[in-house]
Amino acid sequence: MVATGSGDNTVKLWTLDGKLLKTLKGHTAAVWGVAFTPDGKIVASGSVDASVKLWKLDGTEITTLRGHTAAIREIAISPDGTMLVSGGDDNTLILWNLQRILNLDALIYGCALVQDYLKTNTAVKARFICTS
Repeated sequence: MVATGSGDNTVKLWTLDGKLLKTLKGHTAAVWGVAFTPDGKIVASGSVDASVKLWKLDGTEITTLRGHTAAIREIAISPDGTMLVSGGDDNTLILWNLQRILNLDALIYGCALVQDYLKTNTAVKARFICTS
């Protein structure tokens, strides 16, 4: 399988002999960078819209990563699949911990970030206390 980024804001998945398998839609500007995870189960895309998207091969969007302030030109994934790097026109490289992103439970993560605040702020009612 081959993945291509396109000026029509999509990622396209192709067979090696050129047959279109799937079109991944979700970016709001041209896609300039694509990469597969080493196991071939996820494709990452970087766009002029300054976002990185992670996709399942069936076209399901897993998540959107934001951090760049300008177009993303390059996407690469480490050979062991643990890190994703994106490079953009904002003259930055961002190293993303891919394993943490893919295994993140957003509710537990968010609660961990605000747990102390919720426990110690007297203006917060008990019903907002996070437990794990």
